Amino acid sequence: ILKKFPRNISHLRNYIHEITEGTLRGEILLEQSDQCEDLDYIERGMNQIIDEMASQIETIEEKYREEQKLRKMVEKRNRALLDAEQYRATVQSVGKTFGHLGDSLTILRMRLLIMRSQSRSARDTMEINESISGLDSIGEILTRLTDISELQTESYRELVESPDQQKLAI
Repeated sequence: ILKKFPRNISHLRNYIHEITEGTLRGEILLEQSDQCEDLDYIERGMNQIIDEMASQIETIEEKYREEQKLRKMVEKRNRALLDAEQYRATVQSVGKTFGHLGDSLTILRMRLLIMRSQSRSARDTMEINESISGLDSIGEILTRLTDISELQTESYRELVESPDQQKLAI
C-alpha cells in the first residue's frame, strides 16, 4: 500500500497530524479507495474514528455547557446567600444599636425624673418636663424602629411622615 498509494499515505499522515493539533474536519477521502479494498477499509475506519471523535467532542461540549449553567446557578445562589447574611447582620446590628439607644434614653429619663422631683422652681420643672417629653418622642420612634421587618433605602423624612410604615430608612 505504501508503494502503490504514497499520496494517500501522506494525506492520512497530514490528516492525523491535523487531528493531533486540534483540527477535526469532515470525512477523509482517499484517492482510488473505490479501486482498492485496503484503501476503502482504511477510509471507512478513519471516518468511523472521526465520527466517534466528533460525537465525543459534542458530548464533552454539552457537558461543559451544562457545567457552566450549574456553575452560574451556584454563583447566583452563593451571592443570594451572601446578600441574605449581610442583610441579617445589618438588621441585627441596627437592632443592637436601637437597644443601646433605648438603654441610654431610659437612664436619661430616670435622671430627669429625679431632677424634677428635686426641682425647686417652676421654670426648672417646666424645662425638665419638656426634656422628658422630647425623650418620650425619641422613645416612641425607637419603639417603631424596633418593630421593623424590612430594610429599604428611603429618606428619613418619609419614615417620620408616614409612621405606619414598618420599614427602616438607611
